[in-house]
Amino acid sequence: MKKIGIADTTFARYDMARSAINELESTGTGFQILRYTVPGIKDLPVACKKLIVEQGCDIVMALGMPGRKRLDKMSARIASRACQESRSKQ
Repeated sequence: MKKIGIADTTFARYDMARSAINELESTGTGFQILRYTVPGIKDLPVACKKLIVEQGCDIVMALGMPGRKRLDKMSARIASRACQESRSKQ
């Protein structure tokens, strides 16, 4: 059975993970969904890495929204890059 990981943030205005889970469950079966929630977008790469390495997920979705400040946008860019690299450095 395939494992789909969903990493999301606690303080999001909208529960993107719940929407993703609902959509996945409506499309079929044959997979297991694992959710890992972290405080903010800066923590998403760690959550992705844990889902891949510790939980053996075949694919991981990172769901988060940066704030409006320039620092938040820069943090989101760095977090995005770290998420991309998390799979290649197992």
